[in-house]
Amino acid sequence: MSNEKKEQQVFMCPVCCLGETKEAGHLMGPNCEERFQADVLEKLKHHQPVKTELDYAIGLTEGNIASQQEQLDELKNGSSTYWDQAYGEIQRECRGVRLPKEKFLQAVKTRFAEIMKNTGQPEIAEGIVSLGEIIANLNSQLDWLKSLKARQPNGKNNHAEEAAPAAD
Repeated sequence: MSNEKKEQQVFMCPVCCLGETKEAGHLMGPNCEERFQADVLEKLKHHQPVKTELDYAIGLTEGNIASQQEQLDELKNGSSTYWDQAYGEIQRECRGVRLPKEKFLQAVKTRFAEIMKNTGQPEIAEGIVSLGEIIANLNSQLDWLKSLKARQPNGKNNHAEEAAPAAD
């Protein structure tokens, strides 16, 4: 992939999860960057220590993952009987044919969605799929954020340091 195309990609902001998009290479979306800067200024007014932009993004991303996972668990708990039914049906229909785990689970998800639709609850299946995708996206971005932190000398956030004006 060329650098030009990479720069044009947009990603879900891991800090707000509200659909605000961030450009490739940015830690968070523009509104969250503004909130971060306002938070820093507020903390400085009260002589409180501030987090780096990277630590701020990591902390909020971890919180979002936990929150989304909690919502997913609640949806799954209310529909576990239907999931078990879908799993059992697919397992019986395979009759010993070994599928890769991803393909088997995709078949179970599809059957689960059918069952939920037939019981008049398609929004539950859609919510489970949607939350699963969001969590996977957040985990991917968290891994990227943590890899950035691991590569920085002394855990410093170079991006935030570049943005800070020099003291005169």
